[in-house]
Order: sequence, then C-alpha cells, then structure tokens
Amino acid sequence: QVLSGKDKLGSGKLEAKLENGRAEIGPIVVDVPQGSARVLLGYEPTEQDVKVDLHIDVDKFDYGVLARRIKPESEVSGAFSLKMDVDSRARYLSEILRHGSGRIEFAVWPQNMQAGVFDLWAVNVLVALVPAVDPGKASKVNCAVGRFDLSDGKLVDRFIVMDTDRMRVTGKGKANFTEETFDLRMSPQAKTAQFLSLATPIRVSGSFNNFQIGVSAGDVIGTIGRLATSIFWVPLQKLAGKKIAADGADVCYPAFSDAQPSSPAPR
Repeated sequence: QVLSGKDKLGSGKLEAKLENGRAEIGPIVVDVPQGSARVLLGYEPTEQDVKVDLHIDVDKFDYGVLARRIKPESEVSGAFSLKMDVDSRARYLSEILRHGSGRIEFAVWPQNMQAGVFDLWAVNVLVALVPAVDPGKASKVNCAVGRFDLSDGKLVDRFIVMDTDRMRVTGKGKANFTEETFDLRMSPQAKTAQFLSLATPIRVSGSFNNFQIGVSAGDVIGTIGRLATSIFWVPLQKLAGKKIAADGADVCYPAFSDAQPSSPAPR
C-alpha cells in the first residue's frame, strides 16, 4: 500500500526484459482505488533509429491524484480513460507520435477543470473550448470522447463529442505531430429545441502552444439561416425530436477496443 498525503495511491508492478537487443518494458501496472493503468513498451535500436511499439490502457483513472503530485494545493478532479496502440520508428522516444501509426481513443469525465496544471496542449484546448461552446456559468461538462487514427504522425478523427448538461457538441479535426499543429471544428446543438438559438460552430486551430478560437463567415451565415427558420422547425422538433439525455449517458461511456495481450507479440 502506498500513501501520499491524503491519497491512497494503491499498488503497482513492473516487468522488463532484454533479449537479442530488444527491450520489453512492461507490463507496467498501476492500480488505485479510482482506476487502473497498464503500459507496454517495446524498444529495439537499429543503426539509424529505434523501433518502438507502445500500448497504453487506462481505465477511469482519477487524474486529481496526478494533479496533486504536481501541485499539492490543486483542486482539479475528474477521471479519464485512454487506449493507445502506436508503432513508430524514431530517433528518440520523445518523437514516437511524430513518426507513429496506430490508434488513440480517450474519454474524460471532468469535475473541476483548470488550465496550467497539466502542460498538455489537448488539456488546454478542452479548457478553452468549454466556455466557447456552452457559455452558461452553471454549465456542467459531462464528458469529452475522442477516437482517432494515427498515420505517420498525422492524426485524423473517427469520432469526437463533448457533452454538457445543456449542449451536445460534435467535432471534426486533425493534427500533425511533426509540425505540431491542429485544426478542430466543433458544432454545438442545444439538447432542448429553442427559438432564437445561436449555436454557431466553433473552430480551434493553430500550433499546440499557440492556438486561436473563432468562427468562420460561412458558419455565421448558417446560424442566421437557422435563426430565421427556427419558428418552423422548433415546434416540430419538440413534438417529434428525440430527447438527448442531460447526463450524456448515451455517449459518455464508450466501449474501447479490446486490450492488447500482456506482452508484445514476437517479431
């Protein structure tokens, strides 16, 4: 049992071996009262670069524990799941995603979000997006879910959704880990049909460390069109439209792909 302040960190184990010039690090397993994490890393140097295969499986891990390791006074809380299977050839481990191919899936259930605790561009984008797509001060974020394909450092979405108690926000996006840039378009929809609704799509783009949030002229024109016709379609939607759950239960608990085996496959 490992304790750190008021947190019971749980237990863990690590296995590793070196055989014929290939290192297999893992499984690295961490079990805590609020979730678990499993990591497998294959590492094989060649004359020009390093062949790497990385498998990460995190299930509803309490990231508040991690935040308090960085800033003991932090009040950040929530949980996340992550599924990552990536193969890569790179000069350094830090460049795995720049040259990698595979898939990345995640889900996060935030309770108290703050920028600056985790120095990750994706976290900063999520924190900045919430007030842009749902400006209500009392708005509660239920979850954010993403599924992506990675091909030679280029990330393309298969599914993106962010759910609040008032809005369902779907997205399309891509990222380039070599250039460290991304482009994301999020389209909010009120869960309850409303007259004079101004749910304008939001675009977030730029570099990982310097991005902008705004709207395009085409999206503004589309919003004006919906505003003008809302007197006709809102009553119909109220009568026949399918209600979206306030807690986002229909999208917030995805079943990710099957876990990888306990050790990398022989080569």
